[in-house]
Amino acid sequence: MKELNPRIRIFANLLVLFSVTSWGLSFVSMKAILLAGIPPMTMTTIRYGIVACIFSVVLIFLKRKKQLSWMDHLLLFFSGMSGVALYFWFEARGIGYTTASNASIIIALIPIVTALTTSILHRIHLRLWQILSIGISFLGAYFIVSAQGSSSAAPDPLKGNLLMLGAVGCWVLFTFLASHLHSRMDTLHATAWQSIYGFFLLLPFAILEKGYLVTVPRHLWSHFLFLSIVCSVLAFFFYNYTVKVIGVTVVSTYVNFIPVAGVVGGYFLLHETMSPLQWVGSLLIVLSLWTVNQGKKR
Repeated sequence: MKELNPRIRIFANLLVLFSVTSWGLSFVSMKAILLAGIPPMTMTTIRYGIVACIFSVVLIFLKRKKQLSWMDHLLLFFSGMSGVALYFWFEARGIGYTTASNASIIIALIPIVTALTTSILHRIHLRLWQILSIGISFLGAYFIVSAQGSSSAAPDPLKGNLLMLGAVGCWVLFTFLASHLHSRMDTLHATAWQSIYGFFLLLPFAILEKGYLVTVPRHLWSHFLFLSIVCSVLAFFFYNYTVKVIGVTVVSTYVNFIPVAGVVGGYFLLHETMSPLQWVGSLLIVLSLWTVNQGKKR
């Protein structure tokens, strides 16, 4: 097997670090937009409106034309519903009630919950390190969710944290739908159509919030562009590129950094605070992610 150029390896590691950092900081940007008074689903619809426009242009100018069947579009529709519309219905509302730090930490449970769901559906016997990781992660989630301290930025942390757990469930469902799509089409086509379908499914929610009457302040557009272009387009391409270059085992280890970026960003940019119990819960979740990735390597 050909040895990878050290410079390319370093470059790939920097790209994946950029991706996970942007995903962690996305919770900070969403919280900043919500604190400015933009309704949650209106915020998400604007974000994915930009993403859908970008991917529509990509599909138009893509040299490889891909003919999709009605079954492909049906799967894309439901994956766009679970991975975009429903996921952000829970996430955008959850961030409105809790802190960006808590939100990013709870979302970090996704790999753990996915592994548990897979083992149940496919009757796979879990190994000791998997059981240990799942137990540690749920204990950490309990510590975070059970925290009752409220503030002007987090009016109802318990409600917000439970909504974030709903977002985790939606993403796990999306993961299983996406696994079928990857066997039928390439990742670019799948992501593009999921974003487009997701945008149209978000529109009714924004209309119910009377989002068409909302005026977005000029300073918030930097957050919207960051969320759409950096987090939803560039980070996706960079992440998939690095998986091909340095492998999924190394790349998956960087998942640990998402809640770290969310907590650090929330602390310095939004001046959020966490209780000692929440810090313990956060460390337990990061520890569970590390345990999972170490087990995968072995």
